[in-house]
Amino acid sequence: MTGGVTGGPALAAKSWPRWLLFCLQLSLGIPALVHASCPRPESSADMVLAGEALLKNDFPEGSTATFQCSVGYVRDSGQPDITCNEGKWTEVTLKCKKKSCGSPGEVQNGRFDFTNGIEFGAVIKAFCNEGYEIVGQDYRQCLDKGWTGRIPTCEVVQCEEPPEIPNGKIVSKPHSEFPQYRDIIQYECNAGYTLFGKMNIMCNATGEYEPQAPACSKGIICETPKVPNGHRIAGAPPPYKLDYFVTFACNNGYEMDGRPEMTCTVEGWSHGPTCNPVTPLFPTAGPTKDPDEDRDAKKHETHWEIIVTVVAVLIAVAVGLCCCWVYFSRKKKGDYYTREEDLKAVTTY
Repeated sequence: MTGGVTGGPALAAKSWPRWLLFCLQLSLGIPALVHASCPRPESSADMVLAGEALLKNDFPEGSTATFQCSVGYVRDSGQPDITCNEGKWTEVTLKCKKKSCGSPGEVQNGRFDFTNGIEFGAVIKAFCNEGYEIVGQDYRQCLDKGWTGRIPTCEVVQCEEPPEIPNGKIVSKPHSEFPQYRDIIQYECNAGYTLFGKMNIMCNATGEYEPQAPACSKGIICETPKVPNGHRIAGAPPPYKLDYFVTFACNNGYEMDGRPEMTCTVEGWSHGPTCNPVTPLFPTAGPTKDPDEDRDAKKHETHWEIIVTVVAVLIAVAVGLCCCWVYFSRKKKGDYYTREEDLKAVTTY
Protein backbone atom coordinates (compact mmCIF):
# COMPACT_ATOMS: atom_id res chain seq x y z
CA MET A 1 0.00 0.00 0.00
CA THR A 2 2.70 2.46 0.98
CA GLY A 3 4.66 1.78 -2.17
CA GLY A 4 1.53 2.20 -4.25
CA VAL A 5 0.64 5.53 -2.63
CA THR A 6 4.11 7.02 -2.89
CA GLY A 7 4.51 5.87 -6.51
CA GLY A 8 1.09 7.05 -7.70
CA PRO A 9 1.69 10.87 -7.78
CA ALA A 10 5.17 10.40 -9.29
CA LEU A 11 3.79 8.36 -12.11
CA ALA A 12 0.96 10.83 -12.66
CA ALA A 13 3.41 13.77 -12.89
CA LYS A 14 5.01 12.26 -15.96
CA SER A 15 1.81 12.77 -17.88
CA TRP A 16 1.31 16.40 -16.84
CA PRO A 17 1.46 19.04 -19.55
CA ARG A 18 4.82 20.67 -20.04
CA TRP A 19 3.49 24.15 -19.24
CA LEU A 20 2.04 22.86 -15.94
CA LEU A 21 5.37 21.34 -14.92
CA PHE A 22 7.05 24.65 -15.86
CA CYS A 23 4.66 26.59 -13.59
CA LEU A 24 5.11 24.09 -10.73
CA GLN A 25 8.88 24.42 -10.96
CA LEU A 26 8.62 28.20 -10.76
CA SER A 27 6.23 28.05 -7.75
CA LEU A 28 8.53 25.70 -5.83
CA GLY A 29 11.63 27.75 -6.70
CA ILE A 30 13.17 25.03 -8.77
CA PRO A 31 15.25 26.39 -11.72
CA ALA A 32 13.53 25.61 -14.99
CA LEU A 33 15.46 24.53 -18.09
CA VAL A 34 14.11 26.62 -21.01
CA HIS A 35 14.69 25.24 -24.54
CA ALA A 36 14.55 27.72 -27.49
CA SER A 37 12.43 26.90 -30.57
CA CYS A 38 13.53 27.27 -34.21
CA PRO A 39 11.99 29.56 -36.88
CA ARG A 40 10.09 28.09 -39.77
CA PRO A 41 12.58 26.75 -42.39
CA GLU A 42 12.75 28.80 -45.57
CA SER A 43 12.27 27.27 -49.00
CA SER A 44 14.38 28.12 -52.08
CA ALA A 45 13.96 28.01 -55.85
CA ASP A 46 15.10 24.41 -56.09
CA MET A 47 13.61 22.93 -52.84
CA VAL A 48 10.50 23.32 -50.62
CA LEU A 49 9.22 21.98 -47.27
CA ALA A 50 7.40 18.67 -47.39
CA GLY A 51 5.31 16.44 -45.09
CA GLU A 52 4.21 17.60 -41.64
CA ALA A 53 6.50 20.63 -41.70
CA LEU A 54 4.14 22.27 -44.20
CA LEU A 55 1.35 22.38 -41.56
CA LYS A 56 3.43 23.45 -38.55
CA ASN A 57 4.29 26.94 -37.40
CA ASP A 58 6.15 26.06 -34.17
CA PHE A 59 9.31 24.03 -34.18
CA PRO A 60 10.47 23.34 -30.59
CA GLU A 61 13.85 21.89 -29.62
CA GLY A 62 14.44 18.54 -31.25
CA SER A 63 11.87 19.05 -34.02
CA THR A 64 12.66 17.84 -37.52
CA ALA A 65 11.68 19.19 -40.94
CA THR A 66 11.89 17.58 -44.35
CA PHE A 67 12.65 19.20 -47.70
CA GLN A 68 11.95 17.94 -51.20
CA CYS A 69 13.06 19.19 -54.62
CA SER A 70 10.82 21.76 -56.33
CA VAL A 71 8.81 21.05 -59.45
CA GLY A 72 11.19 20.68 -62.38
CA TYR A 73 14.11 19.61 -60.11
CA VAL A 74 15.42 16.20 -59.03
CA ARG A 75 17.58 15.12 -56.09
CA ASP A 76 21.28 15.22 -56.88
CA SER A 77 22.84 14.49 -53.46
CA GLY A 78 22.49 15.04 -49.66
CA GLN A 79 19.74 14.31 -47.14
CA PRO A 80 16.27 15.95 -47.05
CA ASP A 81 15.94 16.18 -43.19
CA ILE A 82 17.12 18.91 -40.78
CA THR A 83 16.85 19.15 -36.94
CA CYS A 84 16.18 22.04 -34.53
CA ASN A 85 19.14 22.18 -32.14
CA GLU A 86 19.44 24.96 -29.54
CA GLY A 87 17.33 27.34 -31.58
CA LYS A 88 19.12 26.69 -34.89
CA TRP A 89 18.50 24.30 -37.74
CA THR A 90 21.20 21.92 -38.79
CA GLU A 91 22.73 22.49 -42.21
CA VAL A 92 20.70 21.51 -45.26
CA THR A 93 22.67 18.97 -47.28
CA LEU A 94 20.04 18.25 -49.92
CA LYS A 95 21.17 19.30 -53.43
CA CYS A 96 18.69 19.55 -56.31
CA LYS A 97 19.31 20.04 -60.03
CA LYS A 98 17.10 20.88 -62.98
CA LYS A 99 15.46 18.05 -64.85
CA SER A 100 16.62 17.37 -68.41
CA CYS A 101 13.95 16.93 -71.04
CA GLY A 102 16.31 15.06 -73.35
CA SER A 103 16.05 15.22 -77.12
CA PRO A 104 13.11 17.25 -78.48
CA GLY A 105 13.15 15.29 -81.74
CA GLU A 106 14.40 16.04 -85.25
CA VAL A 107 12.94 18.79 -87.45
CA GLN A 108 12.60 17.56 -91.00
CA ASN A 109 14.11 20.12 -93.39
CA GLY A 110 15.07 22.26 -90.40
CA ARG A 111 16.80 22.35 -87.02
CA PHE A 112 16.44 23.43 -83.38
CA ASP A 113 18.47 26.18 -81.73
CA PHE A 114 19.77 24.79 -78.40
CA THR A 115 21.34 28.04 -77.13
CA ASN A 116 19.20 27.86 -73.94
CA GLY A 117 19.90 24.16 -73.31
CA ILE A 118 17.42 21.30 -72.77
CA GLU A 119 16.85 21.56 -69.00
CA PHE A 120 13.73 22.62 -67.11
CA GLY A 121 12.48 26.05 -68.22
CA ALA A 122 14.54 26.14 -71.43
CA VAL A 123 12.86 27.28 -74.67
CA ILE A 124 14.18 26.03 -78.01
CA LYS A 125 13.22 27.54 -81.36
CA ALA A 126 12.95 25.76 -84.69
CA PHE A 127 14.37 27.11 -87.97
CA CYS A 128 13.67 25.78 -91.46
CA ASN A 129 16.18 25.27 -94.24
CA GLU A 130 16.22 27.62 -97.23
CA GLY A 131 13.10 27.17 -99.33
CA TYR A 132 11.01 25.86 -96.42
CA GLU A 133 8.72 27.58 -93.90
CA ILE A 134 7.36 26.75 -90.43
CA VAL A 135 3.79 25.53 -90.17
CA GLY A 136 2.27 26.05 -86.70
CA GLN A 137 4.19 26.74 -83.48
CA ASP A 138 7.92 27.25 -84.00
CA TYR A 139 9.17 26.51 -80.42
CA ARG A 140 9.04 23.93 -77.60
CA GLN A 141 9.57 24.45 -73.84
CA CYS A 142 10.99 22.02 -71.30
CA LEU A 143 8.56 21.60 -68.37
CA ASP A 144 8.32 19.13 -65.46
CA LYS A 145 6.62 16.48 -67.60
CA GLY A 146 8.79 17.01 -70.70
CA TRP A 147 8.64 19.05 -73.89
CA THR A 148 5.51 21.01 -74.74
CA GLY A 149 3.73 20.78 -78.09
CA ARG A 150 4.77 18.75 -81.10
CA ILE A 151 7.85 18.78 -83.28
CA PRO A 152 7.49 21.77 -85.66
CA THR A 153 6.90 21.07 -89.34
CA CYS A 154 8.82 22.68 -92.22
CA GLU A 155 6.97 22.67 -95.54
CA VAL A 156 8.41 23.61 -98.91
CA VAL A 157 7.72 27.15 -100.16
CA GLN A 158 5.22 27.47 -102.99
CA CYS A 159 4.80 30.15 -105.64
CA GLU A 160 1.60 31.37 -107.25
CA GLU A 161 0.62 30.36 -110.76
CA PRO A 162 3.29 31.58 -113.22
CA PRO A 163 2.35 34.71 -115.17
CA GLU A 164 1.19 34.52 -118.77
CA ILE A 165 2.99 36.70 -121.34
CA PRO A 166 1.49 38.48 -124.39
CA ASN A 167 2.39 36.92 -127.72
CA GLY A 168 3.95 33.93 -125.95
CA LYS A 169 3.15 30.85 -123.88
CA ILE A 170 4.43 28.49 -121.15
CA VAL A 171 5.90 25.34 -122.64
CA SER A 172 7.18 23.63 -119.47
CA LYS A 173 6.14 23.72 -115.79
CA PRO A 174 5.85 21.22 -112.88
CA HIS A 175 2.89 18.90 -112.61
CA SER A 176 1.97 20.04 -109.07
CA GLU A 177 -0.91 22.45 -108.52
CA PHE A 178 1.50 25.25 -107.57
CA PRO A 179 5.20 25.49 -108.42
CA GLN A 180 7.49 24.83 -105.46
CA TYR A 181 10.92 26.08 -104.42
CA ARG A 182 13.44 25.68 -107.28
CA ASP A 183 10.79 24.63 -109.83
CA ILE A 184 11.49 25.95 -113.35
CA ILE A 185 8.97 27.59 -115.73
CA GLN A 186 9.92 27.78 -119.42
CA TYR A 187 8.49 30.22 -122.01
CA GLU A 188 8.57 30.63 -125.78
CA CYS A 189 7.19 33.28 -128.16
CA ASN A 190 4.63 32.87 -130.89
CA ALA A 191 5.73 32.76 -134.51
CA GLY A 192 7.04 36.09 -135.74
CA TYR A 193 7.95 37.35 -132.27
CA THR A 194 11.30 37.52 -130.53
CA LEU A 195 11.82 36.64 -126.87
CA PHE A 196 13.47 39.35 -124.80
CA GLY A 197 14.74 38.36 -121.37
CA LYS A 198 15.34 34.93 -119.90
CA MET A 199 13.58 31.89 -121.27
CA ASN A 200 13.41 30.22 -117.82
CA ILE A 201 12.23 31.63 -114.48
CA MET A 202 12.48 29.90 -111.09
CA CYS A 203 10.40 29.85 -107.90
CA ASN A 204 12.74 31.22 -105.20
CA ALA A 205 12.93 30.79 -101.40
CA THR A 206 10.58 33.72 -100.73
CA GLY A 207 7.79 32.48 -103.00
CA GLU A 208 8.61 34.84 -105.88
CA TYR A 209 9.77 34.19 -109.44
CA GLU A 210 13.23 35.22 -110.55
CA PRO A 211 14.15 36.71 -112.91
CA GLN A 212 11.04 38.47 -114.19
CA ALA A 213 9.05 36.77 -116.93
CA PRO A 214 10.32 37.47 -120.47
CA ALA A 215 8.57 39.54 -123.14
CA CYS A 216 7.73 38.75 -126.74
CA SER A 217 7.97 41.57 -129.27
CA LYS A 218 8.70 42.23 -132.91
CA GLY A 219 11.41 44.68 -131.92
CA ILE A 220 12.29 46.94 -129.02
CA ILE A 221 14.48 49.96 -129.58
CA CYS A 222 15.50 52.47 -126.90
CA GLU A 223 16.10 56.12 -127.69
CA THR A 224 19.66 57.42 -127.78
CA PRO A 225 20.51 58.20 -124.14
CA LYS A 226 21.77 61.64 -123.15
CA VAL A 227 23.50 62.61 -119.94
CA PRO A 228 24.05 66.38 -119.53
CA ASN A 229 27.68 67.20 -118.78
CA GLY A 230 28.63 63.61 -119.62
CA HIS A 231 29.72 61.51 -122.58
CA ARG A 232 29.56 57.89 -123.72
CA ILE A 233 32.76 55.89 -123.19
CA ALA A 234 31.61 52.32 -123.94
CA GLY A 235 28.78 50.35 -125.51
CA ALA A 236 27.28 49.81 -128.90
CA PRO A 237 26.24 52.74 -131.14
CA PRO A 238 22.56 53.35 -131.95
CA PRO A 239 20.07 51.92 -132.65
CA TYR A 240 19.86 50.42 -129.17
CA LYS A 241 17.96 47.15 -128.95
CA LEU A 242 16.88 45.12 -125.95
CA ASP A 243 19.74 44.26 -123.57
CA TYR A 244 22.13 46.66 -125.30
CA PHE A 245 24.14 48.76 -122.87
CA VAL A 246 26.10 51.99 -122.84
CA THR A 247 28.51 53.39 -120.27
CA PHE A 248 28.84 57.11 -119.51
CA ALA A 249 31.47 59.23 -117.80
CA CYS A 250 31.21 62.82 -116.58
CA ASN A 251 33.12 65.71 -118.06
CA ASN A 252 35.94 67.37 -116.13
CA GLY A 253 34.68 69.24 -113.10
CA TYR A 254 31.63 66.97 -112.68
CA GLU A 255 30.96 63.84 -110.66
CA MET A 256 28.46 61.05 -111.34
CA ASP A 257 25.42 60.25 -109.23
CA GLY A 258 24.23 56.71 -110.06
CA ARG A 259 25.66 53.77 -111.94
CA PRO A 260 27.53 54.66 -115.14
CA GLU A 261 26.17 51.68 -117.13
CA MET A 262 22.66 51.82 -118.62
CA THR A 263 20.80 48.84 -120.13
CA CYS A 264 17.96 48.88 -122.66
CA THR A 265 15.00 46.97 -121.16
CA VAL A 266 11.45 46.26 -122.19
CA GLU A 267 10.37 49.40 -120.33
CA GLY A 268 13.19 51.59 -121.67
CA TRP A 269 16.58 52.45 -120.20
CA SER A 270 17.20 50.86 -116.82
CA HIS A 271 18.11 54.19 -115.20
CA GLY A 272 19.70 57.55 -115.94
CA PRO A 273 22.83 58.79 -114.14
CA THR A 274 23.43 62.50 -113.60
CA CYS A 275 26.62 64.57 -113.64
CA ASN A 276 26.77 67.23 -110.93
CA PRO A 277 29.38 69.97 -110.48
CA VAL A 278 32.17 69.03 -108.12
CA THR A 279 32.18 71.22 -105.01
CA PRO A 280 35.61 71.32 -103.31
CA LEU A 281 35.50 70.67 -99.60
CA PHE A 282 38.25 73.24 -98.99
CA PRO A 283 39.45 76.19 -101.14
CA THR A 284 42.48 75.31 -103.21
CA ALA A 285 45.61 77.00 -101.89
CA GLY A 286 48.37 78.23 -104.21
CA PRO A 287 51.70 76.41 -104.37
CA THR A 288 54.00 77.09 -101.45
CA LYS A 289 57.23 78.86 -102.43
CA ASP A 290 60.59 77.93 -101.06
CA PRO A 291 62.00 80.91 -99.02
CA ASP A 292 65.44 80.48 -100.62
CA GLU A 293 63.96 80.48 -104.11
CA ASP A 294 61.90 83.56 -103.28
CA ARG A 295 64.98 85.36 -101.95
CA ASP A 296 66.99 84.46 -105.05
CA ALA A 297 64.19 85.69 -107.27
CA LYS A 298 64.12 89.02 -105.46
CA LYS A 299 67.90 89.35 -105.82
CA HIS A 300 67.59 88.60 -109.52
CA GLU A 301 64.89 91.24 -109.91
CA THR A 302 67.08 93.79 -108.02
CA HIS A 303 70.03 93.11 -110.31
CA TRP A 304 67.91 93.70 -113.38
CA GLU A 305 66.53 96.91 -111.90
CA ILE A 306 70.08 98.22 -111.33
CA ILE A 307 71.17 97.25 -114.85
CA VAL A 308 68.14 98.92 -116.41
CA THR A 309 68.71 102.07 -114.34
CA VAL A 310 72.40 102.29 -115.34
CA VAL A 311 71.60 101.78 -119.02
CA ALA A 312 68.89 104.43 -118.87
CA VAL A 313 71.30 106.93 -117.27
CA LEU A 314 73.98 106.18 -119.87
CA ILE A 315 71.50 106.64 -122.69
CA ALA A 316 70.35 109.93 -121.20
CA VAL A 317 73.94 111.18 -120.87
CA ALA A 318 74.73 110.10 -124.42
CA VAL A 319 71.69 111.89 -125.78
CA GLY A 320 72.66 115.06 -123.86
CA LEU A 321 76.20 114.99 -125.19
CA CYS A 322 74.98 114.53 -128.73
CA CYS A 323 72.64 117.49 -128.44
CA CYS A 324 75.49 119.73 -127.13
CA TRP A 325 77.81 118.64 -129.91
CA VAL A 326 75.26 119.40 -132.58
CA TYR A 327 74.53 122.81 -131.09
CA PHE A 328 78.13 123.94 -130.89
CA SER A 329 78.96 122.58 -134.36
CA ARG A 330 76.25 124.66 -135.97
CA LYS A 331 77.36 127.76 -134.07
CA LYS A 332 80.92 127.56 -135.43
CA LYS A 333 79.89 127.11 -139.10
CA GLY A 334 77.01 129.71 -139.13
CA ASP A 335 77.03 133.50 -140.09
CA TYR A 336 77.90 136.34 -137.64
CA TYR A 337 76.40 139.79 -137.89
CA THR A 338 79.44 142.29 -138.10
CA ARG A 339 77.76 145.31 -139.83
CA GLU A 340 80.26 145.01 -142.73
CA GLU A 341 77.42 144.57 -145.18
CA ASP A 342 75.92 147.85 -144.11
CA LEU A 343 79.21 149.72 -144.78
CA LYS A 344 79.49 148.21 -148.27
CA ALA A 345 76.05 149.38 -149.17
CA VAL A 346 76.75 152.98 -148.12
CA THR A 347 79.95 153.14 -150.16
CA THR A 348 78.17 152.03 -153.30
CA TYR A 349 75.74 154.92 -153.23
